[in-house]
Amino acid sequence: MNMVFLCKSDYEEVKQRLTMRQVVETYGYKVNGKGTCLCPFHNDGHPSMKIYPDNKGFYCFSCGNGG
Repeated sequence: MNMVFLCKSDYEEVKQRLTMRQVVETYGYKVNGKGTCLCPFHNDGHPSMKIYPDNKGFYCFSCGNGG
């Protein structure tokens, strides 16, 4: 995979155009109706990462990663 580096303005444009859910689904994680999916930060067997609406971020209730 090729590395792509974004400048701050590119990064901000991506944040404006895509929702957190779209980004997660682009990486192949299915977000269920409750807004949860498997966490990519640990070996998750049960959806434990919440994807908050309106780009409010994410939080894993198992490992504590969020952003």
